[in-house]
Amino acid sequence: MMRYKELYVSISILLILLPIVSASCVTLEDLVAIEVVFNKPGAVLDYSRLVEAGYAVRLSSQEVAYRSGYDARIVVILGDTYLGGKYGYMRIQVPFVNGKALYNVSDAEARRVLQKEAERLVEMGVLRGVSREDIDAIVSCAQLGYAGWDTRLVYEDGYWKPFNQTRLYRPLSACTVPLTFNLEDVPVFPAEGESFPSTVLVVAVALACLLLAGFLLYRQRRASKTA
Repeated sequence: MMRYKELYVSISILLILLPIVSASCVTLEDLVAIEVVFNKPGAVLDYSRLVEAGYAVRLSSQEVAYRSGYDARIVVILGDTYLGGKYGYMRIQVPFVNGKALYNVSDAEARRVLQKEAERLVEMGVLRGVSREDIDAIVSCAQLGYAGWDTRLVYEDGYWKPFNQTRLYRPLSACTVPLTFNLEDVPVFPAEGESFPSTVLVVAVALACLLLAGFLLYRQRRASKTA
């Protein structure tokens, strides 16, 4: 009888600790990321063609990455995850180096990239079974920090919501190791109609404007002396 009581106490303690363990698995990277699991019935994410075309690189056997052509500060990670079955997922990530985010990206900027990237993946046929209405619904409830096991967005009963707010939720028994990558090895997937001038170009334009202003001022002073 005593053994059954000890077993009951052990199970009770384990059930109490599981949510605590899960909550402690939130990483700094999760705080500046948005993650969506495409578990809607009929949704398919086939990212292999992006690697074949040279738009993305493999991070592992089940994840690929590219820098967004809509905002090159942001890395888009596509991969597979398990949620009572195998599903594709998409993660919008501000890159980290030595424990610090490289860029200051706002919620609005992250959501814009999420929407633009999801839309073009649908147009390319890389992401299928997800409608424009789904994308709008995902973007409307997305925010930085909705990433990682607990708060990544999933589909349930016609709605997209954080995983830990669904009946599907199960806490992790152990933390997973975050993906790491060298930002310089991740290519930019160009987006039509989008351009982001480099620092060199910005400096060159500024210098040209200063030279032009100096020349015009010189002409003006010279003309005033000869008048």
